[in-house]
Formats: sequence, C-alpha cells, structure tokens
Amino acid sequence: MAQQCLFPVVFQFLPIHSYFTLGIGILALPLGFRYSGWIIGLSLFMFCSGVTNYTAKILAKCLDYDEGLYTFADMGKHKFLSKHVA
Repeated sequence: MAQQCLFPVVFQFLPIHSYFTLGIGILALPLGFRYSGWIIGLSLFMFCSGVTNYTAKILAKCLDYDEGLYTFADMGKHKFLSKHVA
C-alpha cells in the first residue's frame, strides 16, 4: 500500500473540526469585540469565563458526591427520585 501525504487530510479536516469544536460563539467573537469595544468586550468575556469556570467546579463536586453519578440524568435521579428520610 502506498503511503499518502498527510497534508491534504489535515487540510480538509481542520475547518470541519474547528467549526464543531469552537462553535459559532467563538467564531463570532471578533465581531462582538468590534461592536462592543475592547474594554466592555474583554470585561464581558472575562465575566463569562469566570461563570463557566465556577459552574464546571460545581458540576464536578456534584459528580464526585456519589460513586454512581456519571451523567446529568444520574444527578437528577439522585436528587429528585431518591427517598430522603427527614
């Protein structure tokens, strides 16, 4: 079997991968900075980054609470369907 050049494969894969990985929000970020300006744009970006970081930490704590929790559905079942003795 002949060895093919890797460049065309990577060149075709990269735009599709970046579109699905980054998403429309990240790809539209330069336009958002243009409309909002550097100060407001960067402060909103940093605020959203902080909220995302905080949310991820809370979700990690919720998933580490019990050994059987792996998905959001597992967390919902644990919270709302289990019988809590008061």
